[in-house]
Amino acid sequence: MLHLLLNILSTVILASSSFFMQVLNSPSRREVDETHAKGDWLDIGIPSWRNAFRLSKFKLWSWIMLLLSSIPIHVFFNSSIFQIDSRTGDFHLTIATESFVEGEPFFLPGASLYTEDLFSNYTRREWSSTTPAFGDGRSYDFKAYSSNRDLTDISNVTKAAEQGSEWHRLSTNECSSLYAGSRSNCKGLREYRNVILVSKGSGWKRSDLWNLSDSGDALWEPVVPSNHTNTLWLSTPCSMKGIIVENNPICENTCASLVDTLSTEGIWQIETFDWYQTSSTPYSPPMTPNFTDPLGWLRAPRWNSSLYAAPGNESTPAFAYRDPSYKLEIEYCLAETRDLSNACGVALSKPLLLIVIVSVLVKLIACVVAIYFLGSEEPLVTPGDAIASFISRADGTGDQSTFSTHRVAGGVFKTRKKSDVAYQHVGPRQWANGYLKVGASISSKAWISTYSILVFGAVAAITCCAKQLVDGISLRWIKTNPSDATSVLSAVDGGVAFISSVLVANIPQLYLSLWYLAYNTLITRIEMAREWARFSTGYRPLRVSSPRGQQIDTYRLQLPYKQSIPLITASIVLHWLLSNSLFIIVSQGNYFEMSVNRTDGGYKGDPISLPPNTVVGLGTASLPVLLLAVIGCIMMIIPIILSRQQLPGYMPVVGSNSMAMAAACRVSPIAKIPTWNDDDDPGQATELEELRPSSSIAVSELEPGAASQPVDMPLFLLKWGEVAMPKDWHEEVELDRQEAAGIGHLSFGTVLDDPQPPKEGRFYV
Repeated sequence: MLHLLLNILSTVILASSSFFMQVLNSPSRREVDETHAKGDWLDIGIPSWRNAFRLSKFKLWSWIMLLLSSIPIHVFFNSSIFQIDSRTGDFHLTIATESFVEGEPFFLPGASLYTEDLFSNYTRREWSSTTPAFGDGRSYDFKAYSSNRDLTDISNVTKAAEQGSEWHRLSTNECSSLYAGSRSNCKGLREYRNVILVSKGSGWKRSDLWNLSDSGDALWEPVVPSNHTNTLWLSTPCSMKGIIVENNPICENTCASLVDTLSTEGIWQIETFDWYQTSSTPYSPPMTPNFTDPLGWLRAPRWNSSLYAAPGNESTPAFAYRDPSYKLEIEYCLAETRDLSNACGVALSKPLLLIVIVSVLVKLIACVVAIYFLGSEEPLVTPGDAIASFISRADGTGDQSTFSTHRVAGGVFKTRKKSDVAYQHVGPRQWANGYLKVGASISSKAWISTYSILVFGAVAAITCCAKQLVDGISLRWIKTNPSDATSVLSAVDGGVAFISSVLVANIPQLYLSLWYLAYNTLITRIEMAREWARFSTGYRPLRVSSPRGQQIDTYRLQLPYKQSIPLITASIVLHWLLSNSLFIIVSQGNYFEMSVNRTDGGYKGDPISLPPNTVVGLGTASLPVLLLAVIGCIMMIIPIILSRQQLPGYMPVVGSNSMAMAAACRVSPIAKIPTWNDDDDPGQATELEELRPSSSIAVSELEPGAASQPVDMPLFLLKWGEVAMPKDWHEEVELDRQEAAGIGHLSFGTVLDDPQPPKEGRFYV
């Protein structure tokens, strides 16, 4: 949930910044005229690298400043506020009957009679590193138990006996997953601490289990009476340690062998006879734990037999069940709950948060400075802005007898030259009725560049998911706790492990932002083509940045809400999935073992960025990567489907080309301009739809000789089609021997001009 909230907040900040970048990336009318005079063109309505280096230097540097200040927000903001998980690995394990917590007597050290004297022939190093079956190897000598000193383990058992009945009851499945797991099955303790495994039966007697010599029996009688029922089977300290081995989170549990289940039928049974095994084969204990043979240390000939020998055989321990196949069946567990007030928390990384704050301040300063210096300049942000500008003041490039556009009735007039002038002026051409696809409005270069970015991202996600599956990482749902990662990578070391790891974890977020920007631009191109084409289907208002008259406001999110809201939602979901695919693990407590050697892997600390006793690692999950690839591939198909749809009406496509837009906006000198009634409501920010002209509009036809620039015309509903031209215009236009009267003009007009659809076979400019 924290990742989701951070992604929503960062999306809001970056969306606001992107809108301002779009404004800076949009040309003014002066810049458009200067570019057209050079035979070049600019993009209108979309983010454009082409525009960035053709506009003023001030706009370029302001745009670059906003772009660069977005990078820290992408990289650091997602991790500047993070969750700290708390995991402990030490706990005290008690195996006892139900009578143990009901006040019945018990005698330490339990049925094992396990003391330090048992391994007196081992060196301390050998003993402490090779006794996984009896917990941490911490125990006391026989004198400690016989004198009944107040020792830690004794106090732990006493506490369990006195308070255990009030502890939380766990089922055997819950209990075994928390305490009996090993390798990848245990994950440290968060909600619980010490545990009592409650077994069936009333208890045991030493006379039933042990056949000691007379001297041994006499020594043990005051400690563990031979004929008294003992409710305690075993009590030992245990520990879990989380380490990283070959990118796999491994858990070392010192008590795993003690409580291994031997049943496949859902019954938790413990083979207590294996607590003591003897062998005549000499055994040298390894210096490191042997996971394949955790009980191998028990098959050792170096036991101290003075306390445990059977009559007549001083070298053989006498742990003699009446039934060698006897097993303890665990009914349930009682677990001591932890104080969860410190089990999980949210922390701030001051260095990262400072970087983010500085980035936001840089954006704010850049925006304020840009508004101050460009306040009087009206950028052409939308096609509506461009149409209004070109109608109010005709483009000075070319003359009225020429037309510049992408296509006219299926005829392609696009010419690529070395100067990159994509559109050239053409003379009158004959109209042929036909219909164009949405994809015709987007150049091949735009398709190729966009899908190169999209396909690369999808392939990268699929490759990562496939590698995880090959490595045996199972598909799992997204966990709210990062400690449940399906795979863990070692933190990036560099003195500041947390910040270095944050950089690695969030660099993919940068590419995802580029991926989304390319995708959003492609959808914007498609919507622009539709919006442009609809001007030939009926009278429509212009969508402009500063609406007047019957104009309407630009979309707050640059696209219609039915498209922009799903796109922004998809962006949030994609960034959230990516943040759950590769993320930072920060944990306090003694469960995660910190790597001391900087050259090896493992969890690492960062005293500069993190609190004491805190480790950091990189978590990965396979299912978010799969979902990321699936959603990305589905999104990639949508523009292809949309591009195959037919454009409405008959209007030639212009894409985002400013020169083509200017050519389509050469209005008739005798256009009839309505007058605006001040009582009418100004345009509102609504979705574009078919609108009827207001009844308050009056007719004001331009008189001959009047100004030829209908400044007020863009304030009204417009339609594109064939409009009437003055007689002298027809006399100036020639096409071989074609009658001048047979040539028409296509442009925007008001309801009073009544623009008509082009006629099949007629010549138009």
